[in-house]
Amino acid sequence: MKKIFLATNGPVHDTDIFTAFQKAEIVAGDTVFVHSRLYSFGQLADVKTKEELANAFADALIKSVGNGTIIIPTFTFLFCTTGVYDSEKTASEAGLLSEVFRKRQDVVRSSHPIYSVAVWGKDKNYFLEADTKTCFGDDGIFGRVHKKGDVKIVFIGIGADGLSQIHYVEELLKVPYRYMKKFSGNVNGNTTEVEFYVRDVENKAELDMKGKFVSFCEKREMLKTVPLGNNFISSVRESIMHKHIVEAMSKNPCVFLKNDYKSFHTKEI
Repeated sequence: MKKIFLATNGPVHDTDIFTAFQKAEIVAGDTVFVHSRLYSFGQLADVKTKEELANAFADALIKSVGNGTIIIPTFTFLFCTTGVYDSEKTASEAGLLSEVFRKRQDVVRSSHPIYSVAVWGKDKNYFLEADTKTCFGDDGIFGRVHKKGDVKIVFIGIGADGLSQIHYVEELLKVPYRYMKKFSGNVNGNTTEVEFYVRDVENKAELDMKGKFVSFCEKREMLKTVPLGNNFISSVRESIMHKHIVEAMSKNPCVFLKNDYKSFHTKEI
């Protein structure tokens, strides 16, 4: 048993992290899509580096899902500016666990230049074969997560405001505050073009994830949340989350926006 970090209510060991995943209903055979933010759980204890901290969470995840599958975002929005992406060398912009996990043995990173993921486990190929020419299309990574049917979204040190799957629904329902834009560049040595259903920043379209969306999830008691150190771990079935979001956004596509619904118009490029 190894002391991973020190929280205000005492030390947290590697076994405590594993127990928290179990209490959050992560079990052997699960497929999990993981969003994370590790810096607020406590101060480092027996582990001496941030990489060791991230690996402690990765080890606990692997132990929890057993013969299942783990998907962790390794997003790189910088591609939209630089036009360059290398799945082996380009650093993830999705946090510490993301960057450490992608470098582990038996983990493979996808070649999507903006919404890449690092995948480990039995269904690795299914997710790695997702369409890399679309960001939120039906056969992209988010579409495959939904169509898999049994995926659990896991939040480590971050709430439902970290959900990226909502963008899949936005494109599915063709919300008026996003429009299709194409980006091209060098991906693993080859010229590639990708379609991105981007926000209408000209009209300041912005989702209120920390406010409206988190409140929406809390009212419906969708997430199973377990305390860990100074923060928490949560999980929710993607199919349940998808159903509630589609129902809400079908009635009002802009229900989660900070801005006035009437200020938006549909663009086509």
